[in-house]
Amino acid sequence: MSYQKRAVVAISAILAVVLFAALLTYTLVISTKFPYSLVFNVEEITGNVYVDKLADVSHRRDALQAIQYARDRVQQHFGAVQSSPAWIVCVTEACYASAAGNGYRATTWGNFLIVISPTALNGHFFAHELSHAELGARLTGGAQARIPAWFDEGLAVLVSNDPRYVFKFEGEVFASEGELPISYADFKREIGVNYQKAYRAAYAKVAAWHLRSGPQGIQQLIDRMNAGAEFDSAMAITAARPN
Repeated sequence: MSYQKRAVVAISAILAVVLFAALLTYTLVISTKFPYSLVFNVEEITGNVYVDKLADVSHRRDALQAIQYARDRVQQHFGAVQSSPAWIVCVTEACYASAAGNGYRATTWGNFLIVISPTALNGHFFAHELSHAELGARLTGGAQARIPAWFDEGLAVLVSNDPRYVFKFEGEVFASEGELPISYADFKREIGVNYQKAYRAAYAKVAAWHLRSGPQGIQQLIDRMNAGAEFDSAMAITAARPN
């Protein structure tokens, strides 16, 4: 690359950082929400829901229905919906690449943004991602750091009721090969090897716990984690509820 080209690339990168900083300042100081429609090729169709500008009427209708399904599933398992992420729903790969920039079918950024790709336009994906946002919104930063990846992902499968991974079983979790991944980096590696096995194993362990903990178990575990308990202890105590 020539000096001139390197200079252009460097200047472009600096301008991008400056633009992002300006938009972030606008969000934090002037506005109450990030102006996604100014950054990406999307438009807001209702409060905090943005769709690809190439989305047709049916895409927009389906997106709103999928979001409602996700909220219903989260409310069913968490008792209420406390998170309020923005949604970016893409019907083109260009939209998703600009908003998420990764190879996943859907992405949740903290508890403030969920980005859906063209291959994830159904309620199960929406509910899976909203479960991540909801759990993150209810946990303190310290507690969130102690939640293993397998629990976060298994809970998301339970909430979403994704038919690719959900199955009926009796009693304890089926035997799995080795320990389930604690870190998200390890879980991503497991997905790369066999994504269906990774999600089914995580779901099985969470579902077995949920059978014992009952409908209040999720919030009770969250409360104990926020109070400083270690995950294994919180999970064991909430699973030992009286019948």
